[in-house]
Amino acid sequence: MRITGYHLNSSILTPLRGLAVVGLAFLVLLTGGCGDKSENQANGMLTITVWHPWGGAQKERLASVVKEFNRVHKDFQVRALFSPTDLDTSQKFYTAVAANKPPDAVFVDGTQTAAWAEQGALQPLDRFVKSSGVKPDDFFAPCWLQNYYRNHVWAMTYCADPNFAFAWNKKVFRDCGLDPEKPPKTLAELDRDNDIISKVEDGRITRIGIIPWAQFGNANATFTWGWVFGGGFFAA
Repeated sequence: MRITGYHLNSSILTPLRGLAVVGLAFLVLLTGGCGDKSENQANGMLTITVWHPWGGAQKERLASVVKEFNRVHKDFQVRALFSPTDLDTSQKFYTAVAANKPPDAVFVDGTQTAAWAEQGALQPLDRFVKSSGVKPDDFFAPCWLQNYYRNHVWAMTYCADPNFAFAWNKKVFRDCGLDPEKPPKTLAELDRDNDIISKVEDGRITRIGIIPWAQFGNANATFTWGWVFGGGFFAA
């Protein structure tokens, strides 16, 4: 089995998520969303609150997109608010939905879309998709399919990370007697190199090659390795 992609993180070898795992959806209408107009209406304009999980450079890029959107659209405005909604930290979102006070729209990791829809936290976008002329062919197929569940569209893909590169620490490879110019190409080779790289002294791990259960968070690691081995999690 060929390895799909890796990058260097806290461990020497770290697998990256595949395309179908990492699509991030945007403008997901929530149950109870678009709020009470008396709360959202101000100065004749409707304000739409969008929760996003971005920090750093991505936050700045999103801010520029929102600024341009608000410049072009005068009848309603977008207000972006940072709020983590990844696979491990969505408690604020769940609490807001339970209290019937969700944001108007939210970023959702593609792997969460079906679960949130099943739990009744999202509203389908079918009528908006139809009226806007959006078609499945407008998107990369895995990105479209992960937002399509039980014959409904629940989200629109904002971005995806095609992480199929492999990064490794060549110095560590040399120190361990491995060829720094020949990274592992199969899971069997990965296991072999990991056993050589990992180091235990006095019962303590002092160096580790790969941490399989900690790939972009424990929850995402489950999806990542599940798909690598041909698993499935949601029935469309």
